[in-house]
Amino acid sequence: MKLPYTEVRSAIGALTKAIDKSKNLELSTAGIKLQSIISQLMSENDDLEHENKQLKDQLADAWQNQFDRSNLVKYKGVWVADEQTRKKIQLEDCEISDDLLTKMYCPRCLANKDQLISLNDFVNSDGFYVECPVCNFDRLIIEYIL
Repeated sequence: MKLPYTEVRSAIGALTKAIDKSKNLELSTAGIKLQSIISQLMSENDDLEHENKQLKDQLADAWQNQFDRSNLVKYKGVWVADEQTRKKIQLEDCEISDDLLTKMYCPRCLANKDQLISLNDFVNSDGFYVECPVCNFDRLIIEYIL
């Protein structure tokens, strides 16, 4: 059961008032120690909740990453998210949309660092290229016919 902080603080406040009214030094000392322990537990709980969220996010990313890898296909020397994406890329005649670029991955980073790094694009007179922002791998994807 998780109590809201407002209820915990309210209970601590009520305890403090009761201790103050009693004028008992031992009871006051014990109450102060108890308040300190409760504050530490609340802080530790916050830290654990934050860590738990981070771990859940990492696990979700790992599952997504595993899913992505099981569907990867090669196209002109780069990894593409899946067969449907590869077909869409093949239909492009002059440049590739940002949406499709996010589904194209660097083969060098995948092989060397086991990371799926989405590629950036650039255009020159030869055609449309993709480039890795991490290792600078590049590849001509759409060749312009002059």
